[in-house]
Amino acid sequence: MAAHYRDYRNVFFNKFFKSQYISSLNYFVRLWKSREEMLSYSYENFYKIMKNSEIAFNFSKSVDCDQLKGRVAEIISNKTLLFETENDQIKNFFIPEKHYIPFNQNNFEEKLKYYLNNPNEAQNIASNAYKHLNQLYDELPYEWQKLINKI
Repeated sequence: MAAHYRDYRNVFFNKFFKSQYISSLNYFVRLWKSREEMLSYSYENFYKIMKNSEIAFNFSKSVDCDQLKGRVAEIISNKTLLFETENDQIKNFFIPEKHYIPFNQNNFEEKLKYYLNNPNEAQNIASNAYKHLNQLYDELPYEWQKLINKI
């Protein structure tokens, strides 16, 4: 959703669409105008697009802070290379350049070109992230049990 406090996404996409390199790629972008419009898009359509994507861009900035959104796990679980806006929250769980590619408006095109021209490296990062995500989920019940035992 690129509205009100998420206007920084519009700046990014305006630059994205003007790039000469981008015009040679197949891409899907949907800028929702309202929450209702976003919710009306079927999960099946979203899943098909995600399953066939090589790279997904994620923007995690909220009103006044960075967030780690659930869609990060959706992207990684599809073995899709995650491009994530530079933020501190994702670093609590994933390692930059090993599990995902951090980007900003100034370097996204350079990084995109690099990983599209180096598909083996892109796939290795996506695979590393997938393995790491599964490991996190495997360890999570034990961490909760440790916390419960302390209480």
